[in-house]
Amino acid sequence: MVTQIFATPGNVTTFPQQLQYFNSLTDVGFGGMLGIGILILIGAVLFLMMKGFGNERAFSVTGIIVGVLGLFLWILKLINSKVFTILMILMVVGILMLIKEAANFES
Repeated sequence: MVTQIFATPGNVTTFPQQLQYFNSLTDVGFGGMLGIGILILIGAVLFLMMKGFGNERAFSVTGIIVGVLGLFLWILKLINSKVFTILMILMVVGILMLIKEAANFES
């Protein structure tokens, strides 16, 4: 008797369906880890690339770009609403930090 560990995929023909199936394989109770892993990896690389411009600016730019990427991953259902809400909060904080930095630059 063969024991099935993972769910048998249904109609998985398009690329978004394949991503959603791969994401379901990594489900640990609060959604799959594929989308979260993508966001963490891209966020870390962006932050390290932008660190030469200062930590505040690096965090701001990373928060905005990861927030936009999170919107696309949320539309594809690769991240859940809780993760998406956290990303939108980080994006707003990043925008506010850039506005604050611009106000300090002008004065």
